[in-house]
Amino acid sequence: MEALLAALITAGVISLGVRIARKRRAAKESSQRQLVERSIYQMLPGDIVTIEGRDHTIEGVVELTQGASYWREAELRDGNCQRWLSVRPERDGGIIIADTQAKLRIFGEPSEQYDDAGDIFALDSNGVAKLTTRHGSLRALEGDSWRFWDYQRAGNQRLLLRQLGQTWQSHRGNKVPPHMIELWPAEPKDD
Repeated sequence: MEALLAALITAGVISLGVRIARKRRAAKESSQRQLVERSIYQMLPGDIVTIEGRDHTIEGVVELTQGASYWREAELRDGNCQRWLSVRPERDGGIIIADTQAKLRIFGEPSEQYDDAGDIFALDSNGVAKLTTRHGSLRALEGDSWRFWDYQRAGNQRLLLRQLGQTWQSHRGNKVPPHMIELWPAEPKDD
């Protein structure tokens, strides 16, 4: 009788363990499926982005809003090369990949045209955006707003100027169609 009771208890414990393991596996697989289904518009630090055949690690992401518009901008690394990614879902899927340029000095307000090493760019949009969320390497940004000037030139060439407080950033690159970019989500972290 004791052997039968011990066998039933053992079988119950094993059954419970199997059910718990199955639930954990299903939850992990569900989490991974959700990550795989993320698009470039939901990029996060640690993700890998493949653009023009080059892999870049997303180091930091900021989310910005201006009125009803919202977008994300990200700091990328490809070895020693730092790049910038601007993703605006509401502007024709507007995605701009740009190389971060050396620090620049701007005196006064940027104008309707900007001369970058002899290349003239025309102002496309500008304003003040609210920094709503910061992730990764961009978490330390101070302030609540970001002044921006987005310039364009013939073809897909773009120049992005950003001002946060007294700090200026300049990024020059190209508009890229969304189908030319692949997002490889980071592995989920175990808590």
